[in-house]
Amino acid sequence: MNYAKIPKETRIVDPRCAPFFYSGTRESVLLLHGYTGTPYDMRYLAERLSQQKYTVYIPRLPGHGTNRRDFMQSKHDDWLREALDGYLTLLRLEKPVYVCGLSMGGVLALLLAEKFPIRKLCLCAPAVIVKNPVMKWTPFVKYFLKTSKRNHVEYQEDFLNVLHREYWSDHLIEKLADLRRLQNLCIKMLENVTSDCLLILARKDTVIPTDVSELLRTRTRAHSLETRVLEESGHVILNDCEKETAADLILRWLGAD
Repeated sequence: MNYAKIPKETRIVDPRCAPFFYSGTRESVLLLHGYTGTPYDMRYLAERLSQQKYTVYIPRLPGHGTNRRDFMQSKHDDWLREALDGYLTLLRLEKPVYVCGLSMGGVLALLLAEKFPIRKLCLCAPAVIVKNPVMKWTPFVKYFLKTSKRNHVEYQEDFLNVLHREYWSDHLIEKLADLRRLQNLCIKMLENVTSDCLLILARKDTVIPTDVSELLRTRTRAHSLETRVLEESGHVILNDCEKETAADLILRWLGAD
């Protein structure tokens, strides 16, 4: 991180993008958002969990939910460290900690489970592998290409348009290379994952192939691996048209012994 390059006007763009914590009487659940995402993507699930008296924490990964210049000063190890600190914070409460990750958050969740005895792991469209074949070349391409354009999208909520301008209007190759480093690290360590896993995928996801289920089945040593596929959702499963169904699946699975 080059602290001098972070703009002094840096702010979290909306309160819904800030970290979320709820103290409940049941087990703790750490929710990890994805690459260029924010805690907002996990808020519906967090609220459903809190209604059932789970303790819930959604950290905001460094550089996310603010602005592009701030994001460019964050790296893969910053994101992993924040996930680790979130886990350690909940562990201090001296009750079981479950972890649920969306997209890159799923990669971070797997990395935590490789190191710590996490009994239940929920992976929503985990970005262990992606459909775009160019992804594997980003660690080299980043020296020659800074960005590549994406389609423009208009949102009803102003803060989402701000996030689109800062994060989603183009691909930031250097940061995709950071995500690639996390993917590589995760794949190398999958055999150390022994958690019970719930995998939720989306048929209309343009980012993550459903083949990820076979990769996790063959490469991890999960005690159990339950896979569910949602028919209408896109990549951001927990904040899409079937978010209620996804939350129902997760609540039912977490509550099962």
